[in-house]
Amino acid sequence: MLINSQTLIVANVGDSRAVISKKGVAEQLSVDHEPNREREIIESKGGFVSNIPGDVPRVDGQLAVAREFGDKSLKRDILVQIQTWQLS
Repeated sequence: MLINSQTLIVANVGDSRAVISKKGVAEQLSVDHEPNREREIIESKGGFVSNIPGDVPRVDGQLAVAREFGDKSLKRDILVQIQTWQLS
């Protein structure tokens, strides 16, 4: 979201990464919400992060992101908070 000609606010959830191009160079603006990064929170909510060889880490062996909305079956074990970043 462009607030004015000076400020850009972006938000993401899951692995929907926000990127901006500055003079032809991509700059990542957000952080992917990967299960390994948020393992402690997932486990504190009663969930687990699987680490099956050859696969990506998954919340409760199913979801490959640690934050999302819309998956009712995993609601208890994941975060539904959306992070925002401001770039001026």
